[in-house]
Amino acid sequence: MTKAYQEKVRELIGKKIFHIEWKKKNPKTGVFDVPRKGEFRLGVQKWKEKDGTKKKLAGGKRTTNPDQYLIAFDLAKRGFRNIKYDTINSIKADGEEYFISTIKFEDLLKALGIGR
Repeated sequence: MTKAYQEKVRELIGKKIFHIEWKKKNPKTGVFDVPRKGEFRLGVQKWKEKDGTKKKLAGGKRTTNPDQYLIAFDLAKRGFRNIKYDTINSIKADGEEYFISTIKFEDLLKALGIGR
């Protein structure tokens, strides 16, 4: 994915709560074909667990490529998730829903469009 595409996704999301639909990697086949959706937020540093325990980021080195993955805090599961940019199908943020279309051509993924 291009930097412009990644920046556009982050711009659409902002710092507020957002919903996203994407495809997760199937551990049996290695193909990104398992549909997922959830409610997320970017920039989370501290949070409370469901039992009231307070948590904060411990630090450490990122293990995924920032050009390929968006790291977001899953509000339902109370943890961080890696979402591959080129598997995002839709984003709902700030009262707007955006649908994302991509095409794969000779191992090069390009964003065809981001529209409402």
